[in-house]
Amino acid sequence: MGLSEGHAGSWGRQAITMGEAASFAAKVRASPRERDAVAQTLYDFPLECEVRGMFFVGLVNAVASVAGQPETQRITALAEVPSSVLPFTLHPHRDFYKLFFLASPLLHPHAELSDAMRNVAETFYPVFRASPLGRTMSLLMGSSPRRVLERLADAYNISVAWNSHVCEARGEREVRWTCLVEPTDFYEHVFTGIVCGTLRSHEAPAPTVELMERRRDGAGQHMVFSIRW
Repeated sequence: MGLSEGHAGSWGRQAITMGEAASFAAKVRASPRERDAVAQTLYDFPLECEVRGMFFVGLVNAVASVAGQPETQRITALAEVPSSVLPFTLHPHRDFYKLFFLASPLLHPHAELSDAMRNVAETFYPVFRASPLGRTMSLLMGSSPRRVLERLADAYNISVAWNSHVCEARGEREVRWTCLVEPTDFYEHVFTGIVCGTLRSHEAPAPTVELMERRRDGAGQHMVFSIRW
């Protein structure tokens, strides 16, 4: 995995200014409107929110396979991803978003940033499934969309600390998903990609994901989705 060397000036769990967020956003291949959303995401990001290192590793490996090692090293340096990322250790989720913002246009150069991020997010569950814990959980999931999604909520709660996810059945072909997550305009696209990639991984029917409710809730945002198949 071609991670960069650690940087003394990396954000880590420190608060940043909007100027620092905007300076980073200017490096992202995106429209001016999307860059504004990138900056707002990074500025608003809850410092307590953490994610497992396996997702850094998976995304870096995906970039390396498409763009090669020099480009991988360039974006990991820009994102200030440290060289020592252990798959199951928790790391600042904001740092992952920095890498996510830079990597998505490389992996999907003809898509808008939000669509590129959705496409990349379809790979997140397969990355989790390849881990020792993911292999164990996936054996219990089968191909029933309802059961797969219920276990996905468990996997999400394990993978992203501070987030909260609850999946409840609404009849035979729908679940209602309620979550408290990082406040970003990109989340609907990211979540849709995760759900689609998860169900595809288990050879379950393709879903329709609809945002039912969204509101700011403290340092995060409260969202409710309907998922049908």
